[in-house]
Amino acid sequence: MLPIMETIAQFLMCNILTYKKSNLKQELRDLYSVSVTRIDQLRPLIVYFNKYPLLGIKGKDLKD
Repeated sequence: MLPIMETIAQFLMCNILTYKKSNLKQELRDLYSVSVTRIDQLRPLIVYFNKYPLLGIKGKDLKD
């Protein structure tokens, strides 16, 4: 999963955030997140989601 997240972060020119979370068996696993913090980082996202729109409530949230 990390290589995919690194590719996404590179495309968006942002950093990867890593979190530790335990599952029901109390095993720790890594969760990855990218955070867009500058307005110029939004353009690639807008272009991407215009080409490949989100479905359902996420798509409605994006339009707002």
